[in-house]
Amino acid sequence: MRSIVDLCNLALSHLAQGYVVNDLNERTPQANLCNTYYPVCRQELLDDEHQWTFAVGRMPLNIDAGYTSGVAFVLPSDMIRPFQLESGSRFYIQGDHLFTDDPAPVLRYVRDVKDLAQLPPKFKIALSYLLAWRIAGPLAQDAQKQTSMMQMFALEKAEAVRIDLQQHRIESRPDFVGSMIEAR
Repeated sequence: MRSIVDLCNLALSHLAQGYVVNDLNERTPQANLCNTYYPVCRQELLDDEHQWTFAVGRMPLNIDAGYTSGVAFVLPSDMIRPFQLESGSRFYIQGDHLFTDDPAPVLRYVRDVKDLAQLPPKFKIALSYLLAWRIAGPLAQDAQKQTSMMQMFALEKAEAVRIDLQQHRIESRPDFVGSMIEAR
């Protein structure tokens, strides 16, 4: 998939709508629903309980010089959800600011990945089924189709998570010298 329109057309094909969206700004029910639900579905899937490896960001935070009631740090503009500060310090978020005792906080967080090229293929497939599930009600008006899309989403998401978990296991293997080699 090269574009959001391609992903939306894949979602529409899951619903067997027979309609192809050429532009999300078309004045059609399909384009309107895709345009409305796509960003919501993308953020919903990124904000999953699973930590997608490609969506984890790390950023040193800057002090907001304009904040006068204490020391407040500016949150990243692409943040969906914070994980932790690398120092392990406690923090809380109020509005667009992070407050902590850490003088130089580095935040680990879920990024809102908007570029489809950065999304793994299985994530895109899961996202297409999530989008199909969300638009099935208003578009197809078929409860059975909506249930089917929900089930397919669950299957594809599980497969995407399984593949993404493999990224967490990649480690360099320590050099091993076996006893037969040592004996030589």
